[in-house]
Amino acid sequence: MTHLKARRWRWPVQLLVALFVLCALSVAQAAPKTSWGQIVRKVRRELQVYRGRPLERISDRWAAGRSTFDPKASVAKNLEKLVAQKKLQSYVATLGGRKVLHVVVDLAKGKQSAQALRAIHARVAGQTIELNYKAASPTNTTGHVAVRVGSGALYDLTGTRGAVEMPPLLTKVLTFLRGRSDLSFARRRNLRRFMESRKDRKDTHQGLYYGLLFAATPQEQQTTRAVYEGRLKSLAGFAIGGGDSAKGIYSCAQFLSEKVPFFNERGVQRTIGARSMVSSCKSSQKLEAVIVYRMPGVDDAAIQQKL
Repeated sequence: MTHLKARRWRWPVQLLVALFVLCALSVAQAAPKTSWGQIVRKVRRELQVYRGRPLERISDRWAAGRSTFDPKASVAKNLEKLVAQKKLQSYVATLGGRKVLHVVVDLAKGKQSAQALRAIHARVAGQTIELNYKAASPTNTTGHVAVRVGSGALYDLTGTRGAVEMPPLLTKVLTFLRGRSDLSFARRRNLRRFMESRKDRKDTHQGLYYGLLFAATPQEQQTTRAVYEGRLKSLAGFAIGGGDSAKGIYSCAQFLSEKVPFFNERGVQRTIGARSMVSSCKSSQKLEAVIVYRMPGVDDAAIQQKL
């Protein structure tokens, strides 16, 4: 039993090592004169590996500084003040019969993007849980959801059973390591660093992300984090049409919504589709605000149509 358990958990380490080496070779081939230090930094940005709570807290403190949240005001009011202070683009839209503030962050703008993302992180990340929705696109017609818990990790699940195939290189590596073509990959990432690393590339689809924010107490964050951490350990597979959670098989939205008290208490019940989970969050009376993460090429009209 011990041998089987060790074998089961050996593949994530092998995966990270293999991906790191492959990414490093790819970067080195694209830019032969690049130093190894630059290659390592590039690969770390691409993999977006969550380095553990202590290191990530130090990283966030170094980048974004101390929390600027005003405990006497709501999350929405805090963001309203931040918009005025930093002169961020924003608009108000009706969701669930209520007026909800939407704050727009333009990605791939270098220092401008980083400053906006870090200001928002310092203001409300530690007091919220965010459902992050990548809007449907030609390369992913269903969209994708992930959840950031407080100022900690972004949890998400992806896979290939019935879904659009992952990048060929990643598919080959996973297939080699796991010994099967039905692949699943549950991961933890740092949302702020992920958004800061977005680049304006003409050969890729210009993404649009929405962060639906809910106020969350430290206890609610701890409970939600424990649910997801437990699922990371018991995950057996991915199924786009939903799976049997008792067997550790989920769709991305099911992984994030089924028997998760924080969302269930806010009207977001078990669902298997990304769009369905987003719709429930939009209708929730507990929704505080929305962050719109916009890549270049996405105009103002589009951002109000795709949520």
